[in-house]
Order: sequence, then C-alpha cells, then structure tokens
Amino acid sequence: MVRQGLSKADIITADSYQMKKVIETLCPGSEVVVANFGVAIDLSIPLVAIREQIYYSNRMHEPLYRIQDILKGFKDSLSTMDGHLILAGKGGETEHLRAYSLEHKIDDRISWVGFVTKTQNMNHYLASKFFISIPKSDGTSISLLEAMAYGCIPILSDIPSNKEWVEDGVNGIIKGNDESISEALKRGMALNAETVQQSNREIIKKRATKEANASLFKEIYDRIFASELHAKR
Repeated sequence: MVRQGLSKADIITADSYQMKKVIETLCPGSEVVVANFGVAIDLSIPLVAIREQIYYSNRMHEPLYRIQDILKGFKDSLSTMDGHLILAGKGGETEHLRAYSLEHKIDDRISWVGFVTKTQNMNHYLASKFFISIPKSDGTSISLLEAMAYGCIPILSDIPSNKEWVEDGVNGIIKGNDESISEALKRGMALNAETVQQSNREIIKKRATKEANASLFKEIYDRIFASELHAKR
C-alpha cells in the first residue's frame, strides 16, 4: 500500500534524511524533498548561557521514550553533581515512574508537571541547562528543535534522525549505546553553553522555522502547478 501510494506522487516530502532514504528504497526514482512543518518559535527571545542545573524532558511516558532510563541517569548523576529534573508529559508508565522515583528517594528533586501549555513548555526550555530525549527510534522531533531554539544543551539517543541536527560534542551530546546518561551529562557539562546556543539558534533559523520550510513547500507547489498548466496548453 505504501509503495503504491508513493508511486502516484509527483514529489514526496520527508521530515528527515533517514526517512528520505527509506522512501527512495521503497520507490526508486521518486523525487523526495526533505522539509518539515517547522516550529513556531520566538527567536527574538534572548538566551541566558549560565543556567541552573535543570534537566528537562517532555516526551510521553511510554516505553519508546525510555523515561525510566532518564530517571536512573538522573539518580546516578546526583552522586557527583547537583541538579533538578523537570518531567513533562504523561502516559501509561507515569505511575510506575513515580513509584521508581519514590523508591530511590529522588522524588524531591523532580517536578512532575504533566501536560503543559505552549508558554509553559517554552519557559521550561528557557530555564533548563539540558534537554534529555533518548527514544529508541524517532523522526525529526519537534521538541528537540524547540529545545535547540531556546538554548538547552541536547542530550540525545544515538539514532540517525538526531544526528541530522546534533553533532556529538559540538552542539550537543549523542549518548553512545554503551554510555550511561550520567556520563553523557558530564560530557555535556564540558561544552561551552554560549557557543552551543549560538550554533543551535543558527541551525534552527536556517532549517527549522515555519518560514524557512514554508518556502520549500511553496516551491514544490509552484513547480507542480506550473507543470499542470504546461500540460493543459
């Protein structure tokens, strides 16, 4: 069904180069353009490089996103450095995660904020030093793009889509499969926050705003309409 659908399209869009490769494998010869829907962000907000040791995670509380691994990594990091974890979102694992935090006596270091508004989400990004997202698989994550725009240092899982936005040790941390989260956080501490913020703002401005991506989609539509008009003449 997927192959048939793709074969009928004049142009196909994908939100990551990883997805583009899969589409080209399924439907060889197709024209695939990488474009996402963009994030609604305010790039005029100034960023503060020196922030409190706050870690932010806003992925759903489901097995895919490995929130318990984040809790364990946070617990382990407290043995060598201070910190506070803000956990947004909810899901099927929420109660189990709360029980884990109580069992390991870290609940007083965690803010369970649940589902948040757009403004609340932005404020959490702006206050946090690190953004942690370690799903087993993912496409281009809107929350990652938002975190980059608002000055968090990303701590990410080693999957292809994350590597399209973050270079390990340069503008964030790609946690190795055999590396603990606490070790990844230590490496993140060594990065120059101001340099990371400037680099990530520029990446988002060029590749992830709604304006930047709207121009890509408009170009696609213009080409299709021009081709249809030419065919009718």
